[in-house]
Amino acid sequence: MLWNFDDPSSGNNTSTQNLGEHVFSDTGTYDVSLAVVYSADTHYYSNEIVVRSSVPSEPLSDTLINCNNQAIALDFSNPQFSFLWSTGSDSSGVLLLKDQTLSVTLAGFCGSVSDSAMVIIDTLPTLELSTGSILCDGDSTSLNALLNTASVFKNWSNGDTFGFEKSINRITGSDTTIWLSVSSACGEASDTVRIVSVPQPDLSWFSDSILCELNDLFIFEPNIEDQHHFMTLDSNGSIGDSLPKPWQIEIPGNYYMTAFNVCGTLTESAFLSPFQRIEVELGADTTICEGDSLHLNATWPNSGYAWSTGQSDSAITFEAEGNYVVTITNTPCQLAEQRQVFFANPPCDSVSCKFSISNVFTPNADGVNDQLTIANNCKDLPYSVSIYNRWGQLVFRDESSP
Repeated sequence: MLWNFDDPSSGNNTSTQNLGEHVFSDTGTYDVSLAVVYSADTHYYSNEIVVRSSVPSEPLSDTLINCNNQAIALDFSNPQFSFLWSTGSDSSGVLLLKDQTLSVTLAGFCGSVSDSAMVIIDTLPTLELSTGSILCDGDSTSLNALLNTASVFKNWSNGDTFGFEKSINRITGSDTTIWLSVSSACGEASDTVRIVSVPQPDLSWFSDSILCELNDLFIFEPNIEDQHHFMTLDSNGSIGDSLPKPWQIEIPGNYYMTAFNVCGTLTESAFLSPFQRIEVELGADTTICEGDSLHLNATWPNSGYAWSTGQSDSAITFEAEGNYVVTITNTPCQLAEQRQVFFANPPCDSVSCKFSISNVFTPNADGVNDQLTIANNCKDLPYSVSIYNRWGQLVFRDESSP
C-alpha cells in the first residue's frame, strides 16, 4: 500500500500505512492517490482534496494605529473569506479618520469569528526645533519642539526624556549642539540646533599703561574673535571719526576705545602720551678707582625717582662701589634700572705724576739720541732706574732723592 499526497513541499509526501494521515503544507487542491497491491494485482484509487483556510481566532490586534490616513486592512488576500465591518463596509480594509472602536466579522468555509479593536489615528512624526541661537553673557533661550503628532517617547541630547521645551543658559566660551529625537508607533524623527556662545565686549587690555611696554607708539588691534574696535580722541566720536589703524599716539590726550559685537558695545578711556614709555639706561656695569666719583643720570620728563641709596633726585654722584638701582615713575609707567660699580683690583695708581721716557737711545756719540732721558712733572718724586743688556747684565743705574 502506497499513499501519494501530491504535497512534495511538506517533506512527507508518501506513506505505506494503511491509514493515510497527512498534514498539508498549504491551502489549495491536491490530487491524493493510493496504490493497493493484492496478490498479483495492483489497484489504484485517487481523490481530489481541497484544503481551505481556517478563520483566525483574533483577526484584529487590541490596538490599531492608523498612520498617515492609511486604510486599516486585514492581511487576508484569500478570497475564501468575507468581511463585514462595523462601518458597514464589506471590503478587506476600511479607512478611518478619527479614533474609535472598530469591529469586524470574518467568515469562511471553516467558520466565522468576530473581533474588535481600538483604532488610534496617528501619523509619521515630523520634528522641528526652534532655530539656533547666539547667547551672550547672562542670556538664555528656550528650544521648542514643533511636532505634528503626539510622541510616545522623546530623548534630548543630555539624556532628558521629558518635555518638549528646553532652557539653555550661556556656557562661557563654549558652543554646544542640542538635538531631540522623538518616536511614535508610526516612526521616528529628530532635529539638531547649534547654540553659539559669544562673550560680552572686552576692553580689559586697554588702559593708561598700554604704551608702557611698547617699542614704538603704535597700538595694534587685538585679535579677539567676533569683536571689532575703533578709537577716537573725542568722547562723542563715532566710527566715522575713528583714527586709522594701527593707532599712532602722537599727542597726549584722553583716547576712547570702543569694542562691539553682537552682544553689545563697550567704550573705555585712557590717557595716552608719547612720553609715557620711559627710555632711560644707566649703562653697563663699570669699574672705578678708589677716590674717583661716578655720575648716574636717570632724568626723564615729568617723572619721580627712588634710588636704592634713598635719594630722590634725577641724578646722583657717588664714590663708593655697590649696586645702584633707581625706580623711575612717570604715571602710570614705571621703569627700574641698575648699574653695578666695582673698585679696581689691584687698586689704581694714586700718584698723579706722569713719567716721560724716550723710546730711542743710541749712545754712539753722533749727537742724536745719545742720552736716555727720564723725566716727570713731580720734582719731589724719588725714582730709580736700571738698564740691562740682552744678556741680563746691568749697564746703567740712576737714582734720585726728593
